Amino acid sequence: LLGQTGDAKTTKTVLVSSGGQVYALLHARETLLDVASGQSNLEYLYCNLRHGSALISLASLSFLQSDPRIVLAPITADQAKELGVAVYPLAKEPFKFSEAVLVGSGEGYYGEAPFQLDPETSKYVRLQRERFSKLFGKFTPSRGDLVFSKTGELLGLMANNEYCVVLDDLTTGGSVGLSAT
Repeated sequence: LLGQTGDAKTTKTVLVSSGGQVYALLHARETLLDVASGQSNLEYLYCNLRHGSALISLASLSFLQSDPRIVLAPITADQAKELGVAVYPLAKEPFKFSEAVLVGSGEGYYGEAPFQLDPETSKYVRLQRERFSKLFGKFTPSRGDLVFSKTGELLGLMANNEYCVVLDDLTTGGSVGLSAT
C-alpha cells in the first residue's frame, strides 16, 4: 500500500470466500490506513496482491461492518486462480470445537488454542493468553493472527491480542477506492 510520500507497507494476507465472492483479508494495522482516527493524510493509495510472479491490482478496500479493523479486498475468482493460492471458506460451524488452530501472521508459528464464547461480545471469541506449545514453538495470540476451525475453515482474525473476530458475516461498512498502478 502506498501513500503520498511513497510510504510502503508489505503484509501477508489470506484469501477467503463468502457467498461466491473472494476477498483478501487483513488487519487495518497492517496497512497505511489509520482506522482509529478516521482520518487520512494520503493523497492516493494503491494496493497489489503478489504471489510468485502473479501481480493483481486492487480496485478498493472495504471494512468489515462488525469490526472496521478488519479489511477486505474484493477480487475475482479468476484473480484468485491467477495467484495460485488456497481460498479458505468461512467456518460453517465455528463453535463445533472449543479449540481452534492459530496461525501467526508474522512469525509463522501455529498451534491449537482453546477459546471461550463471551456472551457480552457475540461477534468475538476470547482466546486464552497463556503461551501455547502444542504444535510448533511457544507463542501467544497476536493482532492479525489467523484463526482456523479444526476442520480447516477460517473461523476469524485476531482483532487484538485477546479477541478473535468471528467471520460468519462479511458485510462491509465502508470502502476506500484505490488508484491504478
